[in-house]
Amino acid sequence: MTITELQSQKRWGLWPLETVHGKQTNIPYQPNGRKAMANNPDTWHIYAECALVVSRFSGVGLALGNGVFGCGH
Repeated sequence: MTITELQSQKRWGLWPLETVHGKQTNIPYQPNGRKAMANNPDTWHIYAECALVVSRFSGVGLALGNGVFGCGH
């Protein structure tokens, strides 16, 4: 899968750094400013929608699963 194909899939969201219970965490949001849910694809968007408003957030996130995976080190 190319990055262009991945960006066209509705699996993107935004996150601001927020403090929850004294710890900084990434809470998923939709481009419209409403909270998203990591386990609800209805709240995910294509990359271009997120890129339009990313300046209001700390970054863009990708929902993994269904053949899309990552690995850490």
